[in-house]
Amino acid sequence: MDIVQQIKNFVEAECKKPKSIYGYDAYIFHFMPMVKYSEKLAGDLGGDKTIVLIAAWLHDIGSIRHGRKDHHITGAKIAEEKLKELNYPTEKIELIKKCILHHRGSQNSKRETIEEKIIAEADTLACFDDIPGIFQAAYC
Repeated sequence: MDIVQQIKNFVEAECKKPKSIYGYDAYIFHFMPMVKYSEKLAGDLGGDKTIVLIAAWLHDIGSIRHGRKDHHITGAKIAEEKLKELNYPTEKIELIKKCILHHRGSQNSKRETIEEKIIAEADTLACFDDIPGIFQAAYC
């Protein structure tokens, strides 16, 4: 099984857990559209497609486990742990962590790589696919 599929399965399993903050709806209504937009933007704009897809699947994993506050930070840590467990190359893990750390529009982070920019834009686009989910996230 390739790394993207392994990460997808990991995120889906985390969303299905009873202690998941947002439940399985987050997987269906946010993660899946996020990955769709990420893949399209990577195809159109370039960048490392595997990095983009992994970061897209993992970008909100911190929210699933710990809630929205600082989820970019908790998510980067979870991503690093999981990717190390899968023996993914350290230099690529660092790129994925940067995407996760800088994906939030509310943080006004400087995005340096095309992958970081793609993840931030795809996250914004995916929110428009799930307006009720935005309200749920704001009040959870």
